[in-house]
Amino acid sequence: MGNPWDLEHQIPIRRVDLVGFLIKHPAVPGEETGLLFQVFQGLTALINFDFLQAAEGLKSHYLLFDPDSDIQPITPATGNHAIPLDDLENGVKSLLGKANFEKLNWDMVDTWLAQSREFLGMKVMVNSEEFDRLLMYYRGECKLERKVRRWWRPWRKDLISVPGLSRLALFIKMREKAREGEEVNTQKVFLKLFKDIPKTSVPMMFPGAKVKLNPFDKGLIGYPILAGMVMIFYNLVLGILKAGLVAIVGMTIWPLALAFGGYGYRTYYNYVARKQDYDLRMTKNLYYQTLDSNAGVLTRLVDEAEEQETLEALLAYFCLLKFSPEEGWCASQLDDYAELFVQEITGRKIDFEIQDALDKLIALGMVRENGGKLRAIPPLEAKVALAKLWNLRYQNLEAAAFEKPHDLPTALKNNR
Repeated sequence: MGNPWDLEHQIPIRRVDLVGFLIKHPAVPGEETGLLFQVFQGLTALINFDFLQAAEGLKSHYLLFDPDSDIQPITPATGNHAIPLDDLENGVKSLLGKANFEKLNWDMVDTWLAQSREFLGMKVMVNSEEFDRLLMYYRGECKLERKVRRWWRPWRKDLISVPGLSRLALFIKMREKAREGEEVNTQKVFLKLFKDIPKTSVPMMFPGAKVKLNPFDKGLIGYPILAGMVMIFYNLVLGILKAGLVAIVGMTIWPLALAFGGYGYRTYYNYVARKQDYDLRMTKNLYYQTLDSNAGVLTRLVDEAEEQETLEALLAYFCLLKFSPEEGWCASQLDDYAELFVQEITGRKIDFEIQDALDKLIALGMVRENGGKLRAIPPLEAKVALAKLWNLRYQNLEAAAFEKPHDLPTALKNNR
């Protein structure tokens, strides 16, 4: 099935829940329940094994660039750091793809920057030239409720619905001399994962985002001093006309200076208070919407990518095993049926990643292709095949005992 803009690849189910649902499905005879459960457990274990290696490989790459690391390497890294940085970036890209994240581009961010004042009541400024490396990925579009103050009735907050992103992942390395006069860490890579972010708030998630006062706030700050100055000059002119210039100068010079000083201080104080209010709003949003940072992002993404890959493989195998005709299905038929099956379980339409699931199942020997038709092997054969593969994985692990620690595992070498 094609991918309409509003359909996501993510399967919104927990693996343990799906396994429990499948083995109790009416299409599964009672005597086959235990065997099918063993097949599902074997498939899950193999995928978990591959992603465990992936996690270790990525952590090794990230160690050089982790701003939070307190680990002292036994052998200090030497040579060109650009190579492990490239490997890290490619590994994170692949991991995000396997976790069913979609890529964002800077044109989208520019659009949301232009809209930020309308929805946030403040203008956010971000300079893309400050970033040496930048990856932006999201998963899931949603509607979020937010309270905003309208300029024509600032005493009241209105509840509005704004478009948002369920998940937002950022990979950021700052450029050398990104901002003059500020101390910026340009040697490390910052990883961030956020939840439930309004699209117009995405620019606020970047380091170096600056808040600009909108015209209404500038008016609130500038109007009092302007009105005060007008009143002072009015009274001064009126006094001159009544008493004469010489008489009035000696009496008004110090009060006038104090008045200007007072209004100047008040203007500065109002400006600082307004900026602090905006900064507080930004900090509050980050506090509640941050899921993880730096190394924690890698761990979470590995878990989510493993979960999604396992769900895709389980669903594809089960649908092909229980619902396909004797001659089998082509890939598009299996794709359509899997999407309907997920919709029946969850009530949500998705765009099923059939090719990822088939590549995995064919590589594991659980699905065979003949003349463009796909067929799932019986559970007993699948159990034997998975057991052989598990033994092979263990033998390869022993053989790789002296492999270089920074080699990227095969689970992430092929980008999606």
